[in-house]
Amino acid sequence: MKKIDIEEFKITSPIKIESLPTLVNLKTDEETIKDELRKVRRKLGNLQDTMYAHGKYAVLVCLQGMDTSEKTV
Repeated sequence: MKKIDIEEFKITSPIKIESLPTLVNLKTDEETIKDELRKVRRKLGNLQDTMYAHGKYAVLVCLQGMDTSEKTV
């Protein structure tokens, strides 16, 4: 599976939103992606539990899907 470099997604200068890619090709199968997603969810859950225990912090993840997100043909 292709390693995602967060540096590729950082916006450091003015951009035109229409010039940005809307798809990241991970070069892997769906089952591997699901396994990786489970790992990330577990890490986020552990982080949220730790921050909640402090009583001061939280984790907020915002995902936005436009028009046809999660719809298949």
